[in-house]
Amino acid sequence: MSKKLKVGCVVPYFSPLSETFVYNYAKDTDYYDVYVFALERQNEELFPHPRVSIVGTFDKMGEAIAKVQPDILHAHFGPAGLWLLPTVIELQIPLIVMFLGYDASRLLRDPAMVTKYQVLFKYATKIVAVSQTLRDNLVQAGCPEEKVSVFRLSLDTDCFNYTPIKEEQQVRFLTCSRHVEKKGLTYVIKAFAQLVAELGNRVALRIIGGGPLSEALKEQAAPLIESGHIEFIGPQPSSVVLKEMKKCHIFIQASVTAANGDLEGTPTVIAEALAIGRPVLGTYHSGIPEMIQHEQTGLLSPEKDVNELAKNMKRLALDSSLREKMGAEGRKFVAEEFSAAKLRDKLALLYQKEIAEFAPVKAEARPQVSGKTILIFRVVPMCNMYYHLNHLKQVYPESRIIVFSPRNTAESCAAMPLADEVVVNDQPRFSVNDCDQSVLRKLRDQKVELAVIPFAGGLGNADNLVELSWALNCQEVRLIDDNFHCRMLPKL
Repeated sequence: MSKKLKVGCVVPYFSPLSETFVYNYAKDTDYYDVYVFALERQNEELFPHPRVSIVGTFDKMGEAIAKVQPDILHAHFGPAGLWLLPTVIELQIPLIVMFLGYDASRLLRDPAMVTKYQVLFKYATKIVAVSQTLRDNLVQAGCPEEKVSVFRLSLDTDCFNYTPIKEEQQVRFLTCSRHVEKKGLTYVIKAFAQLVAELGNRVALRIIGGGPLSEALKEQAAPLIESGHIEFIGPQPSSVVLKEMKKCHIFIQASVTAANGDLEGTPTVIAEALAIGRPVLGTYHSGIPEMIQHEQTGLLSPEKDVNELAKNMKRLALDSSLREKMGAEGRKFVAEEFSAAKLRDKLALLYQKEIAEFAPVKAEARPQVSGKTILIFRVVPMCNMYYHLNHLKQVYPESRIIVFSPRNTAESCAAMPLADEVVVNDQPRFSVNDCDQSVLRKLRDQKVELAVIPFAGGLGNADNLVELSWALNCQEVRLIDDNFHCRMLPKL
């Protein structure tokens, strides 16, 4: 590369303790400088960065990005990619979206979200997922196979030095995660209770993390807490997690599929444990088998299989040579597959490729068609307008769509590829009395058959728009929410 690229890293929050992987990707390299755009900043003292723009709301994201003019945008999590659609089309910037877990599992159970993602798949330059399972989910949801690939999460292996296991009389287990259903902690506690029944004080378990299930988990583990076999130590910064890992003999990540469909991606904490030389007990869940090589770097068991998990716990607890062998193999594996330095170099090549091959999406006038003439009011955020336009084109593929927009968003609306025409409202409100009468005459001449009012609130919020639609002689008026639930309104 002749000059350093400017990469825009877009993420909801920068940076929670549970999302150190984003911070690893947000570091500058010899090839590019990273500019972070987020709604909120967290743990600034732990995760310093020289270029962070905190925008507060989605609507201000595009303005902040326009000031920086990055060469490419990299969105972490699918919803963050959705926010960026108006920006990437208006500014003509390539977009890479990385899917990391819930965004390519639980969210895909919502048909409305799948519809929105299909718009994203169309306009994003590249889609990447952190595991093969998540990639397959996205393809099933409609992402073209040639557009989506697997890209591992990164780990700064220099910060996680191989540390030989110090053998002691008591074997210490460790688990670290948010206390939510998909982390499978209830099954860890059940399996560990079986182990304690057999090995007694020869084993102990420390649990790092917090979340909505913390109290229920403590109640479940109460007898083992009282006996000193289990200790909950709450959420901890990465420095404390590392110290705890170095003191433990075996790490556990027994994730399960949550009732709402939520899945893991590839938990960074597994790579951290492997990097310092700890064998890991995991489950056959999402991307975990891509991180733990069964019988080589750890042991796997089926989701929620307490007996098999307990058996694996016992096997490693009683075999120090196996722990040492698996720990050494785990370090080699992580250094090869998850090294942040290697993956950032790989990412630089991906950025360069996508920028070089980027073909801007332009709004081009389409020939007149014989289908419906549809009027849609620009009264929701621009990213939502893309989903509504895409939805209308799916339902009415031969339609001609007119966007009635306020002056301040008219240019952005004109850049939308699915908008055939933009009519500008120079007045502050959409109503029969406030709109310029010459503009209303122009719309009446269009002979609109269907008026669409996107809305997020109750009917009262749309009264002026409903009245205006009928005044324009529209044949039908429909209210459509962000989940594409439709309500047809009778003429008053």
